[in-house]
Amino acid sequence: MKLSNLWRSRLAQILIGAAVLIALVVVRGTSAQNGPVHMATDWSHRHLIFSQPSSLMDGFRLSRNPRYVQQWMRRNAEKKRSGQGNQPQTNGIEGDWNVYLGNPVGGVGAGNYPAKFSFDITAASCTAPQPDFVVYNTSLAGSDTAVAAVDTGTFAARPAVSSSITIDNGNDTLTMIAETATLGNSNLAPGIGTFNRAGAGNGAANFAAAVNLNGNGNFVGVTATSAGDEVTLTATTAGIAGNGITVSSVASSNFTWTFNNFVDGASGVATVAAFDNLYSGCSGSVPSPYWAYNTGTGATAATSVVLSADGSQVAFVQNTGAGAQLVLLKWAAGTSSVTSPEDLTGPSTNVSNANYRACTAPCMTTLTFADGAADTMSSPFYDYNPGDDALYVGDNATTLHKFTGVFSGTPIETVSTGADVWPAVLNATAHQLTSPVYDSNSGEIFVTDNVRVLYRVDHIIGHGAGGTVASGSLGTNGITDSPTVDPSIGNVYVFVRGDSAAGAAKRSGVCQFTTSFAAGSTCSVAGGNEAQVSASNATLPGTRFFAGDFDNGYFSSANGTGNLYVCANSLVGATTATTVWQIPVTAGVLGTPVEGPQIATANAECSPVTEFMNGATDRIFLSVAASGQTAAPIGCPLNTGCIMSFDITNPAIWGTATATAATASVAGGSSGVIIDSSSGPPGSSQIYFTPLATGNCTTATGQGIGGCAIQASQAAIQ
Repeated sequence: MKLSNLWRSRLAQILIGAAVLIALVVVRGTSAQNGPVHMATDWSHRHLIFSQPSSLMDGFRLSRNPRYVQQWMRRNAEKKRSGQGNQPQTNGIEGDWNVYLGNPVGGVGAGNYPAKFSFDITAASCTAPQPDFVVYNTSLAGSDTAVAAVDTGTFAARPAVSSSITIDNGNDTLTMIAETATLGNSNLAPGIGTFNRAGAGNGAANFAAAVNLNGNGNFVGVTATSAGDEVTLTATTAGIAGNGITVSSVASSNFTWTFNNFVDGASGVATVAAFDNLYSGCSGSVPSPYWAYNTGTGATAATSVVLSADGSQVAFVQNTGAGAQLVLLKWAAGTSSVTSPEDLTGPSTNVSNANYRACTAPCMTTLTFADGAADTMSSPFYDYNPGDDALYVGDNATTLHKFTGVFSGTPIETVSTGADVWPAVLNATAHQLTSPVYDSNSGEIFVTDNVRVLYRVDHIIGHGAGGTVASGSLGTNGITDSPTVDPSIGNVYVFVRGDSAAGAAKRSGVCQFTTSFAAGSTCSVAGGNEAQVSASNATLPGTRFFAGDFDNGYFSSANGTGNLYVCANSLVGATTATTVWQIPVTAGVLGTPVEGPQIATANAECSPVTEFMNGATDRIFLSVAASGQTAAPIGCPLNTGCIMSFDITNPAIWGTATATAATASVAGGSSGVIIDSSSGPPGSSQIYFTPLATGNCTTATGQGIGGCAIQASQAAIQ
């Protein structure tokens, strides 16, 4: 007797759920009822995505893919308090932080992402046995050279006569008194000085000059400079001790310090750093420095980091004078921090690849790219499939590299000729490759160059015969971001800043390909595989065009039906303005885009779009680098850099009048956004990102003037 449709549906759910459970056991290597379920999240989880399997067999096949299981857990796992361990107990998601990540602009960079490790996806972990943590590359040149602490202050008006400003180094105190020209700039006694309250910048120039007099600034170990009405003071001795210099002023001085103590003093510069104690319900300092390392003097890590499945190791690329290096790092919790990083460049901690597996954390190994090229655009992609332990990354010479033995074996780059050719040179002309995406279902690696081409590369053959297939030209204005691959329906989506259309027909566009696309394939609206999303050839994004993201309808569908949201441009009268577009997708086929709200007043760069379904609410997160729209329906706090979210739970109401769900100012716009988890554990429904410009980092455990690591609530971006 045939089963009813209801029972067929229930049976399908049971079998797919069982398949996922089996895969979970395989991935964790333990019983499904014992121990925590770890979760690593990085940039790649936004670019290898899965719509729902269309059949039981497809569900079982995909359930063997660790990334499918990870996505399933993020979107479906019930998050309930276990009541065990040191868990946060406060209500709500009120906490956020803004902590120093280095000067001048320490951060992960435009289009890049932090990486988050959750010790147990069902609970927010603050401390033992393993805290959740977030890892950031800093994009700064690593160094073991000390940096001097600074502070700034501003005169809002001319100070009153006899008003005072004070600087204290913990042992000695300097008091500077505003006076008339009679006393002028002087030193009355060690630690007591005067400055002429008149003059440039409401007396700022005179204040700085007076601080620099003998017996004043040198009495407490500081020097001063001025620019307009702002004064900058710098500790004369470099290092973290300068951060202990405190400052104050009386109200009548009309002088306001940026911080109550000096900041940015450091014993060195970290290339990579991590924070734990992340959540509002955690006790003690939120967040806390977890570890930070200098992995190469003068080396910069300018693309996203990735994590091992158990979170114990980190992989990233750093550039040196000798070219790009893959860095594999075993971290250890300790006393190191952004301002006092541990130097891992010595022989006992920077070991050979043969000795890396046995080295004691903290330690690392570096593998210089075989072709000696630099890499400023491509983040590494790690293959979590059991037994593979491989990593793929591109460089600036249109070359794709393969490393094996990454997190569990002996790390080595695959260098071969003959039937299999690695590294794989994808184009004779040197272009920058974006971050590669490996689809184990098809066995292909998908990557674009920054000019116009999509490549698929066999993960075994590389550039051997038939191993690499290149599309035709997809445009003339470049490709900024990695393709997005959906193995469930066999689709690849490419985000092209300016497509191949001629003249006024040129637009920014999203191109759709199958994972088996033929050599020379192109995209166009006429061909039915492109959705154009800018208003005209005059409204292309002024700089970069980052990847969009799909809504929950797409992820929940069995055939890739839902909506894709991207950030491009439209027109406000004769002015190009940054706009969010909605692209309907039906069975994996792109439809006609729907223009959404203009989120900036000019052609401002937009970040990637990140979607997440939290409980019953589906949201997207994105930012503009400048010119944020302060008027309704957007409501940015200032007409500067602005991060925002939209509620897309009901995609049918999308349009130009769609209002933001939340906004916040962010200096220079944001990097890519990493999502924490769905609602459940108090304080853990958060987003993580870094600004792209210098800001004031105000969290007490990590104050500074430079780049900041930021956590904000999903609901409020507060």
